[in-house]
Amino acid sequence: MLTPLIATKGYTAPEVEKACNRALEQCQQLGEAPQLFTVLGGLNSIYYNRGELGISLELARRMLRSAESRRNPVLLLWGHYALGFTLQSQGAFKAARGHLEQSIAYYDARKGGTYGYVQDPGPTALALLSHVVHSLGYSDQALEKMQQAVAMARNLSHPFTLAWVLKSAGELNWRRGEMLAAEGLWDETFTLCTQQGFTPLLQSASLLLGFALVEQGRGEEGIAKVHNALYSMTDTLILEDKLRGLRFLALAQGKVGQADQGLAKIDEALALAKRTKESGYESDLHLVKGQLLLMKDPRARRKAQQCFSTAIGIARDQRAKSDELAAVIHLARLLGSNGRREKARAMLSEIYNWFTEGFDTADLKDAKALLDGLSA
Repeated sequence: MLTPLIATKGYTAPEVEKACNRALEQCQQLGEAPQLFTVLGGLNSIYYNRGELGISLELARRMLRSAESRRNPVLLLWGHYALGFTLQSQGAFKAARGHLEQSIAYYDARKGGTYGYVQDPGPTALALLSHVVHSLGYSDQALEKMQQAVAMARNLSHPFTLAWVLKSAGELNWRRGEMLAAEGLWDETFTLCTQQGFTPLLQSASLLLGFALVEQGRGEEGIAKVHNALYSMTDTLILEDKLRGLRFLALAQGKVGQADQGLAKIDEALALAKRTKESGYESDLHLVKGQLLLMKDPRARRKAQQCFSTAIGIARDQRAKSDELAAVIHLARLLGSNGRREKARAMLSEIYNWFTEGFDTADLKDAKALLDGLSA
């Protein structure tokens, strides 16, 4: 019952929550019914996607405890899966990596597509693990894992899983600076979701394609598309897409000379992240705020520097080396233009020299070019 509802209505739709709560009441009346684990998983998804991450985390831990007590490999797969997703959203990337890897270890590819939930856990866990590994600073390993996830998803007769993974793969390409590849995957996601009636994923794909238009220089058209996707279905839009949409909309507005409106959106996103404890995006939001402050007034160096420094501090706490690099690039460029070239070169050199792979990604190329310029 839950699977078609989630696919067509969304994780946070009232119908999904009502069905889940009804099932929970029935399980509680029957005692520790076998179906209780499934119900806990459904509730975990609802609270996770709604942004109530504290409740989601406790439900995921309860799932894992139940799975461990029963020593059931399938339940262990889902328990680690739920914990991996929730911890990633809270910026606990190292812990999330461990749980996602354990979930994948329990996955049996021969049973792919039969695990009984709206998305298959193998390709989707691997896709999320790819993003976690990228955040931790291993972009080449991340790309390899994502390619495996896409191949697995294409081999399944499971359209929702394929749409979910294609969208995620496009997001990884975007994070690597490969916008053309990202747009192609998002187009495929959009087409598949339109054919299958996956309304929430279709909305997410529309949001991403709107930002792609902005990157192509079609600012007004892209902003309209992002705005429509962000606000047309607010009841079913998941937290991750709300934050991403506000971030994209803010930066897009800054690029077309609407920095004030962009700053209002980024402040809205930061407040939402703080309220929900969704810290996985927090570093990037502070980075974008610093960019917008400079777009509004190039003389706002001190305020922008504070934003970039805050982004760096959050990324370091999370061991998110890729996010740290992005923020250091902006801070180093700002310091260099303000006559503090040696300090800028030293801080950028330190983070650049940490990396051992991913040198064909946009940020590492940008960092190398900036280092060369600061050293000249």
